Amino acid sequence: MSQVAIERIEPTSLAKVGEFLRQEWATFDRELLGEDGPVRWEKKRHLLRAVVNGQTVAVADFYVLGGVAHLSEIVVGQRWRNRGIGAQLMAHFEETARAAGCHKLSLRTVKTSPAVRFYRRLGYEVEGKLVNHYHGLTFLQFCKFL
Repeated sequence: MSQVAIERIEPTSLAKVGEFLRQEWATFDRELLGEDGPVRWEKKRHLLRAVVNGQTVAVADFYVLGGVAHLSEIVVGQRWRNRGIGAQLMAHFEETARAAGCHKLSLRTVKTSPAVRFYRRLGYEVEGKLVNHYHGLTFLQFCKFL
């Protein structure tokens, strides 16, 4: 076998490896799921914003991939918290996920965050713990099945 050289490429140069990845992932998916397996790996990003008098007061950012809607972030402006805006955004998140054919919702938050109570109140359950994760903090992975 020839000497293998490892090269670092910039994400902006994805064209150099894009076709290789598409072909190889398709092969792997067929091996794992069969020829007729339900393979849809297109990630679709969604943004929701709450507006009061033309001003953005909250945002939810999520994506749908493979039947799962993952909430990347939800931020309610400090002045607008505890007014039900977060719950309204979450309801729209779930509605969008259902319309997209999702079977599961997912999100993660810091274990010590007040958001833990909020997500539990909305019916989300802990499905995992990420110990010493980002910035050395412990995160909880939540899910809710639709």
